[in-house]
Order: sequence, then C-alpha cells, then structure tokens
Amino acid sequence: MIFFWWLPIINAQEGLRILIMSEDMPRERNAADALRKSLVSQGAQESDIHFLHKNKGDGNWYILNWIRKINLNEAKWSLVVPVDVEINLAKIKEVQKMDGDYFGHKLVDEGHLIIHHYDNDTSYPKARSGFLISPKIGILLEKNYKKDQKKWTKVDFVITPNHEFAKFLSKQLSIELTDVKMWEKECVKYKYFPGERRALKDKLFVAVKTTAKYREKRVENFIKKSWGTDSRVDVRYFTDEDSDLENSINVKVNSESGHCGKMTAIFRYLIENEMKREFILISDDDALYNVDNLIELVEQQDPDVVTYLGERYAYANLIGNGYDYITTGGGLIITRGTLEEYKKCFSQGSCSCSKNDSPDDMTLGMWNGGMNIQATHSSQFHQRKPEDYHTETLDKRPISFHSVLWSNRDWKKDIKHMYLKTPYSASKDEL
Repeated sequence: MIFFWWLPIINAQEGLRILIMSEDMPRERNAADALRKSLVSQGAQESDIHFLHKNKGDGNWYILNWIRKINLNEAKWSLVVPVDVEINLAKIKEVQKMDGDYFGHKLVDEGHLIIHHYDNDTSYPKARSGFLISPKIGILLEKNYKKDQKKWTKVDFVITPNHEFAKFLSKQLSIELTDVKMWEKECVKYKYFPGERRALKDKLFVAVKTTAKYREKRVENFIKKSWGTDSRVDVRYFTDEDSDLENSINVKVNSESGHCGKMTAIFRYLIENEMKREFILISDDDALYNVDNLIELVEQQDPDVVTYLGERYAYANLIGNGYDYITTGGGLIITRGTLEEYKKCFSQGSCSCSKNDSPDDMTLGMWNGGMNIQATHSSQFHQRKPEDYHTETLDKRPISFHSVLWSNRDWKKDIKHMYLKTPYSASKDEL
C-alpha cells in the first residue's frame, strides 16, 4: 500500500457530492431532475448535485477531468452515476465507512476486448450503476495533473470512460476498485425513466453507406432480410454503382476505408433532396438495429433542435486539445435542425474532406466542433458486435450493434439472443 504523507487528513463522514452523467436531451434531463428530487428528499443538498448536461466543459464526460476540477473548490466524496438509477444515500454512507477509496460493482473482462484496447488486467465499475470515490482521489488527480500535464494531453482515444478512469487510477495512482457486494441491490439500482414521445410525421429516413462489392452479402441478404424490412423506416442505399436495386442512389464515390468522400456526397444529397425530413439515421451496411428502441429514442427528440446523437468517442480531447465525435459504425442520428447547419457549412466551404478516405466520423466531429455542435451520447448504440463487450455492460435497451457480419459471422444469433428483435414485417421463417 502506498501512503501519501502530504495529504490532508480526510474524515470518512465528510460531505458527498453526486455527479449525474446526464446527456442534453429531453428524457435524460427529466430523468436527472427526478433523480435530483429523490436525492433531496433523502437529505442531499441541492448544491452537491451536479449534472453533466449543465457542465459541458472540456473532458467532463471522461470523468477524470471533471472530478479533478470539481474538487478544486472543496474536497468531498463523489458518487458518479447515470440518470436511470435509484440511489439509497443511507447505504452509500455505509460504504463511505469502508476501507478504500474507490467503490462499485466490479467487472473484469474474461477475454481481450478491443474496446478496452485488449487490456483485461484492469477491474472497473459497471457504468450502469456508477461508482463512489473518496476525496483523496480528487486531490491526487490534481497533483498528478500539475506534475505532468503532458501525460493528460497525450490521451489518444476515449472509448469507455469508466474503464479508462479505472485504468488511470490503477496505473498512475495505484488505487484499485473495491467490489461492494450490495452495490447494485441496495446502493444504486437500475431504474429506467421513460420519456415523453412525439409520433413521427413520416417514416425514419435511413441513409446506408454501401458499395457494389457488398450489394449481395450486406444489402440483399442482410438488411433486406432483417431491420430494413420494418415498415417504420425508409431505407436508401448510397452506393457507387448504377443498378436496379430498389432505393439505391449512386453517389459515384467509394474508398476502402475512411469513407469521408461518401459521407460528404450523402450530405449533399440530403441537403438537395431531404431537407424536410424530421430525423435521419446514417448507417453502415453491417449494422443491426432494434427498430422498436430506435423509434422510441427518435420520438423523444425535437426535430428542430440541432442534434448529433449516437455512441460518443473522443480523440485527444481530455483537456480540450482534440474533439468528440459520434462513431458512425453504431449509427448516427441527426435532425432537420442539424441538416440546416450542415447546409450553411457546405455553402461556406467549411465542411470538406482532406481526402476521400479520411475517417468520416472523426471528420464530422471536427466539423461539428467548429460549428459548436455537441456530441450527445447514448449507450444504446454499439460500435462493435455483442461479444466485444462484457455481458454486464450491454445496454438493457439496445438500439444497434456493428460489424455483425465480421468473418462470415452468423448475425441471426443476435436476434435469437434477444439483443435485437425480429422486425415487424419480417417473418421468422425468413430469418
């Protein structure tokens, strides 16, 4: 055990602040407010309750920087939770009395997962039930930051903040997560807060990025036999060939990777032909969707509010040197309000690709940063296929999984495993 003789003596009974990882969209704002009321009824101070959607500073959603900064004013215990939970503050106070500085429901990857950079040595808390840290960690983070700011600016990609936070504490501060057996049963319980829905005026427009090479395997034998048959979506296939494929559009551009040129061509088509669409989903041709959950999320949004929604990653943006972006593999939702902003950007010549094969999602993130459009995260989208996640971390209401056709993988098992449901208009015999 490492002792830090220079740290102030911290009483285990010192105050508790709650950091709610709320996103700036209607359902989550309402869920966060309901959670606030519950916490206040249990004796929490309003000034100790903080919301991510009201604190959009650089790096806040990565947890690390938010905790460092918020402790500068006053060192307290910090409980970090998502919006869809019930919290028992009396039980949290019991945990504060335990030996340790970092508590939650502990997970350890059984295999080497790509989303965790193949690291299966780090134990980390389940994001869905949050974690608790002592004041000492905030103090140590600030000292670490002052000692070596370059280390904080060298972070390349942020993919799963709770795992990366745990890894930082372990590698840099020698602090490990303490598993609390009662955490999910008595301290922080999952509870979904339903949102108000507004029926769509038209079908959800889906722009699928594809190519002639994958016409048979991905379009005809996959999308058109799974989620693409659902009567609630209007699917168009943006490809690089003239063909008799129904709803196909030849944008005359393709690349083996990156796809920025194709993304730009799709946006130009949308601006010229689909400006009245309330919502648009931009999809890869090897992504699988639960259309029920997709439509539910879309119907909770305002079509006139600028929205850039999906699974959020970041590049080199721990303390403001890079940018956030939605990884398009799991699907990207934009509104007609967003499309209006892109129309202005294209007309001004500010939105363009450095190369046709530049990464489309990262380039889009840079464009949006320049337009001050915030990336909004939903854990319902998944950049990878189901087995690339710890089973306990998969969202309970999944919208998408990506790369489901990898190495001739049998995507039908994802439906059979109930990750995603059979589309309304597809028969089980077809699947």
